[in-house]
Amino acid sequence: MKKSIVITCHLLFWIFTYLSIPWIFYFLYFRICLIFQYPDRHPRGKYLIEDDYRVSLIIILSGICVFYASYFSLKFFVKRSFFFFLNLACYLIYTLVFSLHADLFSLSVAVNLGPILYFNVFGFFFKAGMEWYENRKLKLELEKDRTTS
Repeated sequence: MKKSIVITCHLLFWIFTYLSIPWIFYFLYFRICLIFQYPDRHPRGKYLIEDDYRVSLIIILSGICVFYASYFSLKFFVKRSFFFFLNLACYLIYTLVFSLHADLFSLSVAVNLGPILYFNVFGFFFKAGMEWYENRKLKLELEKDRTTS
């Protein structure tokens, strides 16, 4: 796949994610907004739109780290499936242990783990999709060469 197409796909993903952060990560987004709006737990009396941009920037920057860590580590996890299942087990155990209590703490864990899982899964899917497309293209070229020879 051409680099320009890959870069375009990545840019479109990040633009879509940036624009949809308030809807995808609803609880985390507004928790961070409240921290910016009311740092001393008292209302300022007005709503500041620049706080929304700071929150989106925080989520995007942390998402970029998680996304590209999983994007570039796919080959590592494919070659060493034990580590992939260990990573999956850690996510599941972390979620189960902290979500056994049906209280606000389990909601907090889900709110914090949601964006990590979102970016992690999409990083793996992007890389797997790119490799699948490359393998499909190579397979079609090999079949074409076999039929011509």
